[in-house]
Amino acid sequence: MLAHGRRHPTRFPRQDRWGERQEPAPLIEVLRPVGEVDGIGVFLARHPNRKDDLFEVVIGPASCSECEVVATLPTTRAGKTEAIRISMAILRTLDLISSINDRPPV
Repeated sequence: MLAHGRRHPTRFPRQDRWGERQEPAPLIEVLRPVGEVDGIGVFLARHPNRKDDLFEVVIGPASCSECEVVATLPTTRAGKTEAIRISMAILRTLDLISSINDRPPV
């Protein structure tokens, strides 16, 4: 799982003309891992290089570096609260889906 505050690369490293390995610039920065259900992680993130600084809710395999943005909100106190609320709703939905196979729905 991605660590708190860790930059999240979504491109493969490449080599420069001398064969040295270059890490790509990170596309998003994970601000907070919100939770994980059955290996699917939900994270609060932002793009560090964008002009319009936005919170993003991203979801994807916790062990993989490829995630998809499912919500974008302004970087205000209300925007952060709403991003966390959306993240918690996604986690609850994932938990209900996983309970269909494992146990009776709650």
